[in-house]
Amino acid sequence: YGSAIHYALEMYYADRLKLGQFAEEQSLLRYFDKSMRIYRSHFTEHSFNGYMERGNFALKKFREEHILRSNTVVILEYKSNHLAIDGVPVSGRLDKLEYDGNNLTVVDYKTGRLSEEKFLPPGEKMAEGGDYYGRL
Repeated sequence: YGSAIHYALEMYYADRLKLGQFAEEQSLLRYFDKSMRIYRSHFTEHSFNGYMERGNFALKKFREEHILRSNTVVILEYKSNHLAIDGVPVSGRLDKLEYDGNNLTVVDYKTGRLSEEKFLPPGEKMAEGGDYYGRL
């Protein structure tokens, strides 16, 4: 499911870069549908239908609330080896960078549940910090 969402967003933003504007909503949903069908064997019939419904709803809302309201320069699938943000090293493949003329935002698509523990800095509880602290 997460891979299908990622693929749909990546292709939709790639189309924007090629076309100079965002395509219609159906284009985004077609990318999701295409990718979900590739992973079809990973789901039961019931879970596949549920994830299709959930993904279509989530992508429509995301497009409406974030994509269409965004007026940023976008770089997709940026490979970072030596980037640091506020002293925190960031390496790996970044899903998307957005630049609004003043601020650079690093975007990593996530579809799972948010756990604050994953963002904890190094300390007594976790010597190296949470999964998302300084790593991608």
